[in-house]
Amino acid sequence: MLPSPNSDKTATPQQLHEEWLHTLPNHTIVFYTDGSKLENVSVGCGWMTFHWSDQQLYQHREGSCHLGNQVEMYDTELHAIQEAVTSLLTTTTPWATAIICMDNRVALQTL
Repeated sequence: MLPSPNSDKTATPQQLHEEWLHTLPNHTIVFYTDGSKLENVSVGCGWMTFHWSDQQLYQHREGSCHLGNQVEMYDTELHAIQEAVTSLLTTTTPWATAIICMDNRVALQTL
């Protein structure tokens, strides 16, 4: 396991994320995905893609969808990743690296 980048707990998660972004090579696509479940058991997901270039993050695409009430959170995260990655097939933005930022360990292990 890697040591924590915030072992002394002085930086906020946002500051750590900003520092991490500045380590990325030019023309990196960064995906952020998330799934959600409402109290009525309805689930959905959303995704955003950004293009990192010249030390700046530019919003590229976004989307969301309702997946009904017969799926689990795991499914929503995988669907969001599928949608975000599929968007790469139609992009004209030059990219060399793609990174997925997600918060579902089981979905990550599946990938």
